[in-house]
Amino acid sequence: MIDGINRATGQVLGCGGVGNDYRRSGEDRVRTLQPWRNTNCVDPDEIVVFRPEWVAATPTPVRRDGTCTDPATGWQAQWYADEAEFATRSVDVVMDGNRVVKELRSRAGGSPVPPGGRVLQGIGAGADWLRAHSEVGKAFKPGSTVRGRDGRSVTTPTLSAVAGGTPALVRGGEVWMNPAADGMSQTSCVPASLGPGEKCRADNTLLQRHARTLAGVTAAGELLLVTIDGRDPALSVGATLPEAPEVMKWLGAEDAVGTGSGGNSTLVAEDTLHNRPVDDWGGPLRERPMSSTVVIVEKP
Repeated sequence: MIDGINRATGQVLGCGGVGNDYRRSGEDRVRTLQPWRNTNCVDPDEIVVFRPEWVAATPTPVRRDGTCTDPATGWQAQWYADEAEFATRSVDVVMDGNRVVKELRSRAGGSPVPPGGRVLQGIGAGADWLRAHSEVGKAFKPGSTVRGRDGRSVTTPTLSAVAGGTPALVRGGEVWMNPAADGMSQTSCVPASLGPGEKCRADNTLLQRHARTLAGVTAAGELLLVTIDGRDPALSVGATLPEAPEVMKWLGAEDAVGTGSGGNSTLVAEDTLHNRPVDDWGGPLRERPMSSTVVIVEKP
């Protein structure tokens, strides 16, 4: 299973779900299957794909000292504190455009990504799996499918990919939000850490107005990519998350999700900036360097 594309192997932003993601809790790293929005987790067993469009050479995987423990089962994963051991538990599988394996490199990191090719970088159990299934001179042909929560494939000849966002906004033409399931809690507190007389406070993340980037599909199958400016009282103060689905319903969305907010919200068409991204309230126009975008190109 591929854990990520063009990101640091071993470090996961926005973690939880399938895999061995560990979230720092005090001095410990606790295994989590719950989503954690904008939270950095670590994973000692991963496979990440690197393409030449994004990097010229693979970065060095993230390495942490110590042990990660699952308190529910006692299961442990070791973060290869010894440099020599880490070298044996990481690998770069370099492939050409036909997925033919050209080289296996240990320790991982610093491998040039061939034009039109890719590099699969593995650490821990991911590295072990790659070594067992890769042979120089032979094509590496991984299969791919998208599965629902019940484990059944949802891919068809006309549907081969799924893009996700957070939080859900509209489903079946009606407002449908699930912020807690997307790692956005309605409250912000840890009951065990509250002092005498203290209470949980409402988390105003959902009610703050910011710029928003939204995506949706109409009943006719039209794709809606929407940017709402914010943080500028003279132009637009933005939208709260509960207001965002109302905007998408007004535009005719049958289904919609959020895909970004704040200074990340940027809309460019034919090399022209069509909105006003800012980092702070009343701040100057500034386009942020972005690591992920939705790109629409003309079909050849």
